Amino acid sequence: MTQITEDFKNYRLIHNFISDEPLKAWINEGCFNDIYKADWNALMEVVDKLENQGVEITIGRMFCEIKYQDVFNKDKHFDIRIVSGVKINAVNGAIVELIKWYNKNK
Repeated sequence: MTQITEDFKNYRLIHNFISDEPLKAWINEGCFNDIYKADWNALMEVVDKLENQGVEITIGRMFCEIKYQDVFNKDKHFDIRIVSGVKINAVNGAIVELIKWYNKNK
């Protein structure tokens, strides 16, 4: 899988999580701007939505740590720490992994 394909899949994953609107038909692998890797404001909207759902997010200088514990099922929990030379990439990567886990376990 190419990096563009992986980036687009992750973009679509976050978009589908954060938005009630479907991805526009013209947005595809060859034509998209990954705002969640380029714009802190867009990424912070995702962080806010997750925190409002009880997800604990810690963002450090070069890392992002995400913890989630389902209050109704103690066996259902998520914990990840991603370190990157670029902070926004660490936050984006951790969020992508959480959404993948969430979609598998809902």
